[in-house]
Amino acid sequence: MPSKLFLLLTAALLLDASFWYIAFFSPPSELSLYFLSVGQGDSELIELPGPRPVRFLIDSGPPGGGVTSALSSVMPLLGAHLDIAIASHADLDHSGGFLDVFSRYPISVFAASGLPGATAAWQKVQTSLTERQIPSVSLRAGDRILYASSTVSVLYPPPDAAGVNTNVNAIVLLLDSGGHRALFTGDIDAATEEKITARYGLKDIDILKVAHHGSKYSSSPTFLSAVRPAVSVIEVGRNSYGHPTPVALANLAAVGSRIFRTDQNGTVKITFTDSHALVSSLR
Repeated sequence: MPSKLFLLLTAALLLDASFWYIAFFSPPSELSLYFLSVGQGDSELIELPGPRPVRFLIDSGPPGGGVTSALSSVMPLLGAHLDIAIASHADLDHSGGFLDVFSRYPISVFAASGLPGATAAWQKVQTSLTERQIPSVSLRAGDRILYASSTVSVLYPPPDAAGVNTNVNAIVLLLDSGGHRALFTGDIDAATEEKITARYGLKDIDILKVAHHGSKYSSSPTFLSAVRPAVSVIEVGRNSYGHPTPVALANLAAVGSRIFRTDQNGTVKITFTDSHALVSSLR
């Protein structure tokens, strides 16, 4: 069994552990974030720097959103795999593409909140995980994933969260890598944004994955004035909800954030060096 899989499987068995540590040996890499163009939905790929790049996929967009095509444009054709796939929540526009991902890429570990999903599509994801023998873990606030100089901290939902695996209980992740910080917010609302800001003292975020596709129910002035993202990425496609809303765009502009949108910019790639971030649009 490859060491990568062995270590991640070990982590999968320690469901109550407060952190995971992953160590490998190969050439160094750089921190890269990809906000994938998958239509009206979310999907992000993170490549952590270290002895070899470790790849996280957060969400998979909707069914037919083209997540595998988007991934194939940014991942190597040979030996491509995902170390961890994370579902922020069970809604179709975030988890509907996982079946396509499972059929295309080997995955070492799948992670979700552990809360039940109410949709038939989510049940198919769970069935596929079992059939493909992909290990699953639950992530709650306080869990961390450590690799080289990077830490991915789970900020939400709390350990005692109950109910259905939807927007209100979406997983929120804070990436800190070499002093660069990115916040991934799923579809949380303004109340949850402000809750995690107060609890963790969040401020000065480099990159913000804008919550809920730029909905009017998220991206509150209180939250944004605290985190003050240098760059904000809205993952959105053609929709009837009015996303992104004028109020969300105005709130982001008011704190001086540079805004990118997957409906206008295609897949957004952000690569970090020691001193700056390079943002590029991939179409």
